[in-house]
Amino acid sequence: MTELELLSGKELAITDKIKVKSFSLNDIKNCTIEQYNKYISTIILSVLDMADILWCEQKIWYEDIKSNWEFFIQRGLSGNNQKTIAVIKENKIVDLELECLCLNDDFKNALNFIFGWNFDYVALNIETNAGKQIILTTAEKYKNTDIYVITENSTKITEHYYNLIVQYLKDINWIKKEYLFLKGGNKYAKKYILENEYKNRKFTDKITIDLNSIVSALIASGQDYFKIWEYPIYVIYDLYYRLNKVNEYRNTVQAYYSGCINTKENPIKWEEINWAAIIKK
Repeated sequence: MTELELLSGKELAITDKIKVKSFSLNDIKNCTIEQYNKYISTIILSVLDMADILWCEQKIWYEDIKSNWEFFIQRGLSGNNQKTIAVIKENKIVDLELECLCLNDDFKNALNFIFGWNFDYVALNIETNAGKQIILTTAEKYKNTDIYVITENSTKITEHYYNLIVQYLKDINWIKKEYLFLKGGNKYAKKYILENEYKNRKFTDKITIDLNSIVSALIASGQDYFKIWEYPIYVIYDLYYRLNKVNEYRNTVQAYYSGCINTKENPIKWEEINWAAIIKK
């Protein structure tokens, strides 16, 4: 999706049924920023994000986990989630013989939030031309029973759909992370870096800038208090970084014309500090 589409608040429409809206501040405010962050983190957390914990606590090497989709499913199936599952065909309940497990509440609630749904989600192993594949399918309680049913109209989520959703959520929330351990030249070097990162987790500096403080700063800088709540989350972050760019440009120009910059020793790269320059993410 292009930056203009993200700025416009365009939703991600994967299929007619599977759509992820571009959340506004109002959407986030209504569920609280903390809860919103938890929903997003639940869905996008990757193997790389947890590589140090996986290795140091469970001796699981991150490369041995096939995909982030598999990692998502494994995390989502933890806890008490075994349900009685059936399938409905021609208005009759038919036993489903495949292995069926429901996602736990944290994962169910996160998916329902981004989709605007109210379903349970069942993980199924299905056979494809490429071999076995895990999919999620929506399920609902059957009348007043404890049986969860899958119908012909149930929506299926595949690994490909999941990857599209994760990328979209990262884009609209300006999430990009570099992983230092990937720069290790070999497995030994990567393990060494991961072990240090794990030790330093508890010493990580507290967050000093968050969505709350960014919104406050934007209002203080002159954004319309009554309109800002309708802005897409992507625009909120864009405004924050753009205002930083504008201030950098103004300060540089002021210092330049005041004779405070020796341009021979420190040449100014005007194309980089221009207030309208592309923001590097």
